[in-house]
Amino acid sequence: MNNNILVIGGSGCGKSFKFAKPNIMQLASSFIITDPKGELCRDTAGFLEHHGYDVKVLNLLDMKKSSRYNPFDYVQSDVDVIKLIQNLIRNTTPKGASPGDPFWEKAEGMLLQSLFYYVWKEGVKNEDTGKIEHNIGAVLKLLTLAEFTEDRNGNKQPSELDHLMDELAKKNPKHPAVLNYNKVMRGAADTVRSIIISANARLAPIQSDEIVEFMSEDEMDIRSIGARKTVIFCVIPDVDKTYNFLVGLFYTQAFQQLYYAADFIYDGKLPVNVTFLLDEFANVALPDDFTSLLSTMRSRQISAIIIVQNMAQLKKLFEKDYETIQGNCDVMIFLGGNERGTHKEIEEAIGKQTIYKKSYGVTHGKNGSSSSNEDILGRELMMASEVRKLRRDECIILINGYDAIRDKKIETWNHPLFPELKKYGGYQYDARLKRAIKKKNQKNDTGIEFVSKDQLALLQSHDKILMDEYNTQVKIADISGEVRPEKPELAVINLTFEQLLQLDIDDDTGELNLDEIISQSQMEQNERKCLDKIAEDEAEMHENHIDVKAELNSKEEAFLIAKLGKEGFSVPQQRLLLGLFRKGSGMDEDTIMYYFSPDMSIEDMQDYIDVMSA
Repeated sequence: MNNNILVIGGSGCGKSFKFAKPNIMQLASSFIITDPKGELCRDTAGFLEHHGYDVKVLNLLDMKKSSRYNPFDYVQSDVDVIKLIQNLIRNTTPKGASPGDPFWEKAEGMLLQSLFYYVWKEGVKNEDTGKIEHNIGAVLKLLTLAEFTEDRNGNKQPSELDHLMDELAKKNPKHPAVLNYNKVMRGAADTVRSIIISANARLAPIQSDEIVEFMSEDEMDIRSIGARKTVIFCVIPDVDKTYNFLVGLFYTQAFQQLYYAADFIYDGKLPVNVTFLLDEFANVALPDDFTSLLSTMRSRQISAIIIVQNMAQLKKLFEKDYETIQGNCDVMIFLGGNERGTHKEIEEAIGKQTIYKKSYGVTHGKNGSSSSNEDILGRELMMASEVRKLRRDECIILINGYDAIRDKKIETWNHPLFPELKKYGGYQYDARLKRAIKKKNQKNDTGIEFVSKDQLALLQSHDKILMDEYNTQVKIADISGEVRPEKPELAVINLTFEQLLQLDIDDDTGELNLDEIISQSQMEQNERKCLDKIAEDEAEMHENHIDVKAELNSKEEAFLIAKLGKEGFSVPQQRLLLGLFRKGSGMDEDTIMYYFSPDMSIEDMQDYIDVMSA
């Protein structure tokens, strides 16, 4: 049985309070939650953070407070570039839009491929920060460089982007950015201008400064959602759908990345269950292949909770596949509602019961007689009209392979963790504050950043996959005589401290050198700090800890120290009294406990010992 659940309930039937919140309070999985208006985030994020969840928010209501999302962070191969462009085109094309001229669509796609390949493989320098960036902002910058002028005869003059591509072609004439660019951007001026206009129109929804900033870097870390308890709230407007395509793009990549992690990193199953809680399902921009995803996610420890107001919404979204959606949800819960089509479907899903009809007849007269008949009939357990009149505190639960259940809705306020939910409610998430705190906490006095063990394991697993694939391709290249592929850039470099010291900062062989990790002066500084820290730790250990083997000479001394520690004496106090105990003179442990107490200062204790030893 899978864990997919279809929840049907009209407005005010308790979809959030009596279903979503109790399920969140179970703390049973990582969550990706569609959250119209941000109510679930406000009410549950603080609670989840208190229980160790990593909380992130994709906030389309207020993007400056949102966690950042960079789709380029999840591109690992040329195929991923194509997928990213397809995802972008799919999620920025209105549903039901009539197809345009195939030539312009293909030409636009090839230009976008060229730009995306360039940004992924080469990157674009940010003039303000000096950093090489791989993000949507870099794509938009390249697109502005494509603008060109014409001479008096109407011939196209080389653009800045033409020059960039020419320089790249000199270094690598088979670069996919160059190949795609030359196919569509070396034509007549009018044709090239139309292609640029088409690409600008496609990217128009993401050209605002707010969105460029939102997509400048990635804080979602989608791959880790299945490795440690995480919750991502996708806060979307319930009326304005202008930017919902960003959530659609995120969901598409989330499924792709989680499937990849399950299949290639974790041997088919994620370590932590991931639940997609899709509230207001009708407003969620989902992958086109969501139906097939729903049927294959169970084995990977992924599940979906689909929440709709009625069956009509589901039929509108999946006109041909809505029955498949139902069939892939082994649990269906009806919380109430007033849509007649839903009532009829629930009636049919519940099924019929057997009733016995008994009739008795008598005929009067000279030849009177009597008769009795017994019939077996079928009758719906609940007729549509009875489903409509379901009490507000009741629900109907349909579980695959079991009889229908009519039950009371959960009383959320009686959940054991509800007091905590109330205590940590009213959470105001602002990624800017999170960003500042994280930056401060992740740096020590040497300026070195640290990652958690889970993050490190995830990066190492990903590196192993890259290297396995690279080694395979190298063997194929050596046998076939083709050019060897470029060695992948790994996220984790394993070095011992001795190896770090031996690295040559002047080595220009192209191998990793010390200058790429840390400067020589910083290294020496850090080495001194490490040695000082070791000495400091040893001194602190000696001050606050008695080494039983090194410092004690007998069982009696060990018993004394144990008793003093139990009574609350500090380590310096214990050492003073141990010296007194060793002098004898009738100073057994009972006498010592009589004359001394933990609240005495070291000075007073020393004075008493001096007097007693005189």
